[in-house]
Amino acid sequence: MCPTSPKRRVLWAEVTACVLVLANLVMMGLPGALVVEPVESAIGFVGLRPNSDAAWPTAILAGFVMPFGFVITVNRLARSRPHFPTIALIVWGMFGYVVTGAVIAIALLTGAAVEQALQARSKTTSDAARVPITTVPPFSAGVPT
Repeated sequence: MCPTSPKRRVLWAEVTACVLVLANLVMMGLPGALVVEPVESAIGFVGLRPNSDAAWPTAILAGFVMPFGFVITVNRLARSRPHFPTIALIVWGMFGYVVTGAVIAIALLTGAAVEQALQARSKTTSDAARVPITTVPPFSAGVPT
């Protein structure tokens, strides 16, 4: 196997992805947080406000899924363009890394925001149902009470 063969480069991409997963484990989702924070701001700009408690678990999950975007991107490029420079593979792999994290963050934070909005809506309707209805006194047909 020559040093620039697609199989060897894909192997190194997989090793790099394993290192990225372990680094995310040690950093407790910090790489995912770098992607989740801008996504959370963009979702807030649209009008959905996810609960702030949803951001950290989303960052941890996004950080664990992001290396798979790296592997898929590098694998696809190395097999479709065998003479693609290694540095270009790394750059495109990091692009796949960030895009994967952004897609996961958008999906999870949007879901959390919609769930929170539905819970708030159901709470207001159930509170409205609990309000006692004041009744109008019965019509007395002109008889003083």
